[in-house]
Amino acid sequence: MHRIPAMPGGYNPETEGVVIIEQTPASIIFITSADTDIQTIAASVEKLPDDFPAIRVVNLLHLQQELTIDTYAEEILQHAQVIILRLLGGRSYWSYGLEVCKEIVEQTKASLFILPGDDRPDVELINHSNVPLAQVNQLWQYLIEGGIENFVNGFKFISDVCFHSNFQPQPPQSIPRFGIYSPNVKNKIFDDRNLDRQDACFTDDDLHRQDACFTDDDLDRQDAYFTDDDLDKQDAYSTDDDLDKQDACFTDDDLDKQDACFTDDDLDRQDAYFT
Repeated sequence: MHRIPAMPGGYNPETEGVVIIEQTPASIIFITSADTDIQTIAASVEKLPDDFPAIRVVNLLHLQQELTIDTYAEEILQHAQVIILRLLGGRSYWSYGLEVCKEIVEQTKASLFILPGDDRPDVELINHSNVPLAQVNQLWQYLIEGGIENFVNGFKFISDVCFHSNFQPQPPQSIPRFGIYSPNVKNKIFDDRNLDRQDACFTDDDLHRQDACFTDDDLDRQDAYFTDDDLDKQDAYSTDDDLDKQDACFTDDDLDKQDACFTDDDLDRQDAYFT
């Protein structure tokens, strides 16, 4: 039901000529330049009900020519009931396309959500929306938190406010901003709340396992990074013998050469750093 054509990269005017986006109309159109948005939407639509309004997403990077934008507006946007536009870089990044979207919704009375493409508020940008700013902000929160469940709930929120459904989705859920990978833990998320839980990425038991990153046995192995034996080997970084070799970094002979870094004569010159 939800067909989402997506291509990596963007428009290259030197090689591609005029770009025409081949899509069929849908109730909800999502325009974004973020590949992560496209991938998450593709996964999210599989979790929506079969009778959910159809969704199309397009990579904004393919909508760079005025002819491309005009054609897409006529063939796709003209038939949409909801248009969601995420702009990374503000209004100036896609000013012509934004104006076309505003003209379309004036004619069709569709709902227009204009959102920043990142987590930094942009009041001037979101004011181009034609729906209450509280609704714009709620949808933005779903998107900046990210994750499939937040996107699913974000679409259900759109359905409730624009199509008068009754999903009543959960509010945006915070997603940990970082995690730690452990091959022994599957499908687990690491955050401050589960440090003491059994499913934390690293447990006391992990530290005793053979696959722990560093064990006491490793320190005694020949491949330990530095051992006492290394210090006595010929390949140690600096040995007493090295200091006497001709290739030592600085020798007594170097100090007498004209190219020594600092000589007594340098100290008397006007260009010496400190006199």
